[in-house]
Amino acid sequence: INKTNRAANPLCPLFTQMPMRGGKGAIDRTTFVCAIPSPPPAPLPPYSVKLTDSAVHLRWNNPDFSGDPPIEYNLQARGQAKLNGVWVSVGTYSKIKECWFNVVHLVAGVALQFRIRAANHGGWGDWSESSEFYKPYLNPIMPI
Repeated sequence: INKTNRAANPLCPLFTQMPMRGGKGAIDRTTFVCAIPSPPPAPLPPYSVKLTDSAVHLRWNNPDFSGDPPIEYNLQARGQAKLNGVWVSVGTYSKIKECWFNVVHLVAGVALQFRIRAANHGGWGDWSESSEFYKPYLNPIMPI
């Protein structure tokens, strides 16, 4: 693979070398074909495997897909109330590369819903269906 062609086409992650035959049947040149994979399908909705007073551990699964596998995920959350009903990305401080994520620093008693999308070399796929609402529980205060 010619590094010059890759540098000239940074949006093309996969190159294929194709030998081209000239008039006498001999290979006289090589053509580089850019193969751009299709984006991955939407993951299945995230679900909680552990819920505490300030965090939720989420997991999700990818549907069967014969194309380029996901290399990154984008997780979003929204609440039930009017003021927090807009989708907001969570986990932006690091790239999510696995099919799980711990959402921390949640407010106890405030229900949140989540959705996820995956990306590969073909770009970002569609958003998953929304999860159910998860509400970090309130820790009862013990009387003295």
